[in-house]
Amino acid sequence: NAGSPVTLTVGTTNAGAASTFNGIISDGTNPVAVSKAVGTGTMTLAGINTYSGATTLGAGTLSLTGSAANSALSMAATTSLNGEGTVASLTTTGATNLAINAATPGALTATGAFTPGSGAVTTVSLTANSTPTSGTVRVLNYGSTTATAANFALTGSFRATSFVVGATSTDVLLGSASLTWTGTGGTNWDVNTTSNWNDTTPAASKFFVADSVTFDDSPAGTAQTIALTVAVQPASITFNNSTDTYALTGTAGAIIGTTGITKNGTANVTLAGGTGQNYTGPIAVNAGTLTMGSATAFGQTSGITIASGAAVDINNQTPGTVATGGYAYTIAGNGPTGAGAIVNSTGAGVASNAGVKFLTLSANAS
Repeated sequence: NAGSPVTLTVGTTNAGAASTFNGIISDGTNPVAVSKAVGTGTMTLAGINTYSGATTLGAGTLSLTGSAANSALSMAATTSLNGEGTVASLTTTGATNLAINAATPGALTATGAFTPGSGAVTTVSLTANSTPTSGTVRVLNYGSTTATAANFALTGSFRATSFVVGATSTDVLLGSASLTWTGTGGTNWDVNTTSNWNDTTPAASKFFVADSVTFDDSPAGTAQTIALTVAVQPASITFNNSTDTYALTGTAGAIIGTTGITKNGTANVTLAGGTGQNYTGPIAVNAGTLTMGSATAFGQTSGITIASGAAVDINNQTPGTVATGGYAYTIAGNGPTGAGAIVNSTGAGVASNAGVKFLTLSANAS
C-alpha cells in the first residue's frame, strides 16, 4: 500500500552472522524501515542513509559508522550499539550497551530525544586500545533527554567518578587512584580483575587504566613475583623497596602508554614483559639495581638516568632498539658495588652489548 513502510529485516538463525551495508538505504515510493530482529551478530550501517522509517535493534549489535539521521532508533534489552553516527532519536528498553572510542571527540548523536525506559541502564565501555585524551569523555549527544546519571554505568578498564547528564549531552568523568601493591589476591597484575592493591584509604582495590602504582616493602615475604597477564597502562610506576626484591614476569602482558618508571630503595627489581611492551616514559634509577629480565624490559623508554650509587644490570639481554638503535643512558657514579653504573652480570662486558648505544657521563661516572 502506498505510504506503508517497507521493512528491511536483517539477521539469521546463524547467531554470529554479520551484515554490512556500505551503500545508501533510502526511501522509495514507500518509507523504508530497518530491523535487526534475531542473532547475536553485528549489523553495520556505513553509508549516509536517508531512509525515514524506524531502525529497530531487537538482537545483537548495531555499528553505526555512517548515519541514519532521519530514522528513530530503538534498542531492546541486551542489545549493543557502537559508532559515532547520527539518528533522529534514541529509545532504550531495559539494559543496553554502548561502546565508545574515548580517543576521539565525537559521539553518537540523536538529533531529537534520548529516552531511556523506566529503570533502563546503558552500560558504557571504552573500545579496545581506546586511550582517553582527557579525564572527560563524551558518551552521547542528543536534542533532549529524560535520562539521569542512574541510567548509565561504566564497565571495562577505566574508573568512572561520575556521569554528567546535561540538557544536550552526557559525559563520563574518568578517575584514577594511587595504589600500593599488596599481593593479597595472588600474583597477577591485571585490569579490573584482582584486588591486589590498596588505595590511600587504605582499602583493597583493583587496578584500572591511569592509576599510579607503587611497590614497596609492605607485602608479606621478601621476594615478590608479579605476573603481567595483560597490557597495563598506569600513569606512573614507582619502586620504593629496600628489603623486598621484585620481579615482574610474564610474556602475555606488557606495560604500555606514556608511563615512566622510578626505582628507589636499595633492593633489586627485575623487569620483564612481553613483545608488546612499548611504554615511552623515562626510567630513573635512584637507588639499588634495576635488572633487565627480558629484551623488551625497557620498552621504548625515552631515556634511562642512573644516579650515583645505583645501577642497571643488562643481565645478558639483547634489548630491542628505540628508533634506529639503542637506549640513551645518563649515569653518575660507579654503581652500588663499585663495578659500574651499567653492568652485565651474566654475560660479556657492557661495551659489547647492542643495548648501550648512547651514553652521557656525569659526576664521577663509570
